Amino acid sequence: MTLATMGIWILVIFLLGFVLDIFLRRIFVAGGYRIMVAPGIILHELSHAFACLLTGARVKEINFFHHKGGYVKHEKSKVPILGPVIISLAPMLVGIAVVYLLSKTIFANHNLVLELLFTRSNISRILEAVSSINLFNLKNLVVFYLICSVSVTMAPSWKDFANAFLGLIILVVLILLINYFFVIRLPESLLVFTFSLVTLVLIIASFFSIVLATVKSLLM
Repeated sequence: MTLATMGIWILVIFLLGFVLDIFLRRIFVAGGYRIMVAPGIILHELSHAFACLLTGARVKEINFFHHKGGYVKHEKSKVPILGPVIISLAPMLVGIAVVYLLSKTIFANHNLVLELLFTRSNISRILEAVSSINLFNLKNLVVFYLICSVSVTMAPSWKDFANAFLGLIILVVLILLINYFFVIRLPESLLVFTFSLVTLVLIIASFFSIVLATVKSLLM
């Protein structure tokens, strides 16, 4: 997998999270939506805080339940340029990892999913994998709730991008230059499996959120 491919895949995951967020806002209003995203916000801010510790930025305050979401106030990172980038992108990296680990627990036929993600499968195979999910199982419902919550909150905020803007520009330019001359290839099997599984589960979650939002609008 090339860096460009990984970047496109991450963008797709963000877009699916954005779609999921739109319909979750239609399904859950006011306090209901805040409860829906609470675990994701907590994970998001803890990821920032952990990244601060790694880069030598002293954390001054953490708030998980601010009316606009959550925030972490911290001092300047001791790692120049890359420090703010690590702090800003930590929720994305942690979020993808958590969604991947949660996703692995809800498929009854894990071997089928593994085969599905490494081969060119048709719709029937995808539906077979999806049908292996037992949505009447309490554990799976809780896992789906956590996946949705993390998915809609793992993207960096505009403030995160602003804090790391210079570092991100330098990092992107360096990656493009290195990739142009050396064509960096990342570990294929693990990354393909991780991004494919996360994408598949987000598609399923987005589909159910669209159905529920549509049903709600029809009943109102």
